[in-house]
Amino acid sequence: MRLSLRALTLAAPLIIGFTLAATPEPSSAPSVTAPLLPGEPAPEDLTRARRVLEAWETTDPDKASRRMRVVYWTPADREPQPDYRARLTRVMLHVENFYRTQMAAYGFADRSIRLDIAPDGMLQLPVAKGTLKSAECSEDDGSDGQAIRRDCLAALQAEGINGEKETLVIFC
Repeated sequence: MRLSLRALTLAAPLIIGFTLAATPEPSSAPSVTAPLLPGEPAPEDLTRARRVLEAWETTDPDKASRRMRVVYWTPADREPQPDYRARLTRVMLHVENFYRTQMAAYGFADRSIRLDIAPDGMLQLPVAKGTLKSAECSEDDGSDGQAIRRDCLAALQAEGINGEKETLVIFC
């Protein structure tokens, strides 16, 4: 009895979630029906965003195909963590899917961040070997971030990518 009650408790949110997910939403209206939480866009924000995106894509459609570049930085005295590429691929694919789901929920179907995926299905992930050692890195010193960025730009440049013109995510 206790097990079946536990199973029902776990299954109920899934059943409700599948039912809600199967209910079609009109594509022209945002699917936000509950009161907005702090940070959530209001309907007028969504309308304004649609106008901006439509104008941008009409005048400069090539920019819509940009990719988010991810770089893995390590201090000069450390090696990358084991399985870093597989682990960061899982994380970033999860983030990409989260963005896709949220954008669709607000009426922006087929929009998400676009990751740079290698032919093997994993994240294209340049490794930037730092010029700083671990002991030289401090969250209190903002100049460390600039040194890390310079190391990452150099790693991208070695692959023929101008990091100054890219959207970057740097994992340390």
